[in-house]
Amino acid sequence: GGLGEIPYDSVWTWACAVRWAVGHGLVMGGLSWAVRAAHLAAPTTIALLVTRRVSVVRAGLHMMGQVCGCLLAAPVLLGLLPRPPRPPQLAPRLTPAQGWGAEFLATVLVTLVSLSAYPSTRNSSPPPPNAPSHPTPLFIPNAALPVTAAHIAAALFCAEFTGVGLNPARSLAVAVVTGAWTSHWVFWVGPALGGLLAAFTHEYTAAKVPCLPPTPQQEPPIPRDLSRPSALTSTLASPC
Repeated sequence: GGLGEIPYDSVWTWACAVRWAVGHGLVMGGLSWAVRAAHLAAPTTIALLVTRRVSVVRAGLHMMGQVCGCLLAAPVLLGLLPRPPRPPQLAPRLTPAQGWGAEFLATVLVTLVSLSAYPSTRNSSPPPPNAPSHPTPLFIPNAALPVTAAHIAAALFCAEFTGVGLNPARSLAVAVVTGAWTSHWVFWVGPALGGLLAAFTHEYTAAKVPCLPPTPQQEPPIPRDLSRPSALTSTLASPC
């Protein structure tokens, strides 16, 4: 939208921001629920790679697909909208370092919640013999609501400062069709480092089932004849 054209203290500005953030969150949550084997953002792919849930080849293919998909979708969006989409850009009085911080913090939130939507490889049952060494993790459908809420919160936080990047592929595509390249590195470095921090945070703070040592196999009890009393019972019952 054209939030930059409306005064900052206008009620209409905040109404547009809330509407845009809710729409952004619903779309991301719905697509994550529908396309369970795809990663929609590069920070999520980086985090899954760091936590050893995808291989380097799969991560590279995912990021290539994200960039190519956004580059193909941006011209279509440009032709459908009555005005060019607002590119991810810094607010007038915001420095690049502050914009980087906003993108970094918002990406940490979204990626940390998104990582919980994929099954962990730790303490899991061994794969079948013919299974691939790095299977594609599938999105858990029950996590669509938390992911939607995380995207809405991140969009509300970043809409005022950076116009919500969170995804380097989307930022690149919109910059290509609009020509807005000012401080473009913010929308790559911030989300990438945010995905890395979220990966390490999830790896070392998420609840894990402890690996208990295997219990020794107990020997079966020795069968005994229940039709007559044992020697101890006979001794105790005998007269003094």
